[in-house]
Amino acid sequence: KELAEVLPEKSPKALRLHTFLAFNSIINGLVDQGLLNRLAATETGSEFYQLEPDELMRGFIAYVSAGISSSASY
Repeated sequence: KELAEVLPEKSPKALRLHTFLAFNSIINGLVDQGLLNRLAATETGSEFYQLEPDELMRGFIAYVSAGISSSASY
């Protein structure tokens, strides 16, 4: 109900789908956190990908929020 109020342009059908996908992404993302530390480094001098917990939180919230607020043509 609250999401429908802040996203009035989104149909109930699209809002339900995007909310489901967001929760699914959250659950799978939390399970897969350990995989991040096995990815190749993005910074010189590091062997593996480095990410602080607050960076992960902010990035994940931004990622999931973008999906929920995306436009839908159905």
